[in-house]
Amino acid sequence: MPPELTKLLAYLNASVADFAPVEAKYFARLKELLVFHNIISDTQEVDRTNFSEFVKQFQGTIMNDPSPDGIPGANTLWAMQKDWAGTRGITLVKSGIPNDPYKGAPLPFILRSDVAVFYRSFYDEVHANGGVVTSDGALRPLSDVVGPGRSATSMHYTGIAFDLNIASGMGNPSADPYIIERVGTRHWQVWNRVADPNGDEKALDAIVYNKNNNTISTAQVNAQVIDFSGIAKKNGLSDIGNRSCFPDQYICAEWWHLQCEEVLVPYISQFGAELLTVYSEAKLIANAPIWASKQKIYKRDWN
Repeated sequence: MPPELTKLLAYLNASVADFAPVEAKYFARLKELLVFHNIISDTQEVDRTNFSEFVKQFQGTIMNDPSPDGIPGANTLWAMQKDWAGTRGITLVKSGIPNDPYKGAPLPFILRSDVAVFYRSFYDEVHANGGVVTSDGALRPLSDVVGPGRSATSMHYTGIAFDLNIASGMGNPSADPYIIERVGTRHWQVWNRVADPNGDEKALDAIVYNKNNNTISTAQVNAQVIDFSGIAKKNGLSDIGNRSCFPDQYICAEWWHLQCEEVLVPYISQFGAELLTVYSEAKLIANAPIWASKQKIYKRDWN
């Protein structure tokens, strides 16, 4: 392995096994950024053997760094992406995205335009199999206060994530639209209750949350279901698992949260760059608690 790549992986706190599946995507985005800043031409390739020299050129000519190290670290990536982010042609889709009412009217549902493509495919597949996609909204206002179950770097602020209705599962597994099973120590398997001829009959170990004493228990349930989590994953949507404040606080369960990580590039995408994709810098600066994390790198210190 080239020594430059060894240094990069050490900076990213990533193993070879972590990096290998995303290596092509990583260097494709790095090339895009270097082309944007006229460091290389579109006909040149960027890979593990030459990226460091190109990054050094960027650091020296654009950043005026007298001692360039060739590592695309947080400061370098920010210099690369800050002006590039708003040129991507990505917008917020503020109407026309379907979601299903649950004990009320559909909530305003706003997603980034590239994420909306994945979401619509997911929604259509769920409905084709007799399921529903309940909603507690998607895009989160920048002014929303950070707290338990609401991270300062939540992908909701970027238009990349959405929530199912938090009351549509983990309450009454004999009637709720969603039945939730535990996977490992943090994650969830979500099943969507459907009617014949859709789905399959399954015996499930449903997790039930008791709001009176903030505890969870397991209930044996037989139900006709579809694999909601599997359909989500197939369509580029990922879960995040519960936060450490669960089960003390139900809002930290996060079984309802899905985000489209397909539109991000591991070890390059930065929280602030994704915000600048859909917001002006002036609006972001006015929301200091959110903007303070702008240089965090996806998969290194932002997930």
